[in-house]
Amino acid sequence: ESMANIDELMAAARSLRREQERQANILEQRHSQKTAVQVAENKYQRLMIQLKELRAASQNMSVEKLMLKLEEEYKSTQYLVEEKLPKELATKKKCCNNIQKVLLEPAMTEDDVEELLEKAQDLQTELNELHQQRVSKSDNADEKLVMFRKQAMMIARKKEALAEELKECTNEWTESGERVV
Repeated sequence: ESMANIDELMAAARSLRREQERQANILEQRHSQKTAVQVAENKYQRLMIQLKELRAASQNMSVEKLMLKLEEEYKSTQYLVEEKLPKELATKKKCCNNIQKVLLEPAMTEDDVEELLEKAQDLQTELNELHQQRVSKSDNADEKLVMFRKQAMMIARKKEALAEELKECTNEWTESGERVV
């Protein structure tokens, strides 16, 4: 008789455990659904505000302002497409080609590595000697050319940075204009 009671109690415990798990799942689903509803309501509110702003801005937008804005966007986009992005693409292609070359080379042994290190040291020594010779033979004209080259590189970097900043400012201005609308 006590065995029969134990089996009944075990069955009841299993049933209770299943019910508790089911209840926990239902509570978790309910919480998830409440969160999803809240997120959807917040998004709806945000979109309604954005729609009101866009409607208000479109009433105040003149054709001239719109054309100026489009011209600015066109110029910055043209710079990005014609100058900046091709440079970035070329750099990435070079990097990719270098990686492919490395992957295609056979694995190196320790002897190969030691041999390459020796060659690198020899080349470094030769490079230092050549550099010393060049420094001793250089004249003011070469120094001026180097200075101008450095200045040209700095100006090119500044131009690229300003273009990036212009793009960010234009995007920010566009976003703020859309918010005002």
